[in-house]
Amino acid sequence: MRIEKRYFIAYKFFNNLFAGLSLGAIFIIYADLAPNIFSIGGFALSIVSLGIALLYSKLINIKAFFFVTVLIELLALWTVIYYLFQPNNTAIVIYICYQIMFVFGNYTLRTETIFLQPIKTLTALDSSKQIGYIAGLAASSLFYSLFAAEKLTQIYYMHFALLFVQILALYCVFRAFRKGSENTKVID
Repeated sequence: MRIEKRYFIAYKFFNNLFAGLSLGAIFIIYADLAPNIFSIGGFALSIVSLGIALLYSKLINIKAFFFVTVLIELLALWTVIYYLFQPNNTAIVIYICYQIMFVFGNYTLRTETIFLQPIKTLTALDSSKQIGYIAGLAASSLFYSLFAAEKLTQIYYMHFALLFVQILALYCVFRAFRKGSENTKVID
């Protein structure tokens, strides 16, 4: 398996565009959660992340990286679809899904650094992430400013944009990871 750099960089743009677009929605969705949920979730996140770190010798390979990346993106897609069909009382389900995605944050960052060398590629990757995040934050701010409606109605309609962006992210993931004979090859 190999990584096609341009598609992976595009994937990280859409991944972070999603993060920027969803930020305002998450705070509204989480509003009803009790404060101790965040402490319990943070504790669980740290414990599971530690377990993943202890498994790096088995997990840091391109096939596992592909599997984890697809798993995270499919879970994000499922979360958006779930919200569109069940917009009420979804806070705990969405919180748990996001925590599962966050568990792999350090792993994906370490693996990207290993497989997406040289520094020029890492610079392009991190720049794409930040541009995507900034664009998502700006677009969501503009959307909420221009679309005058009740908060939950705004959040519901934002999920259609999130659905579209998530589909683009998944498309780029499947284009970025290609079959090949070399386990660590990155191509332009």
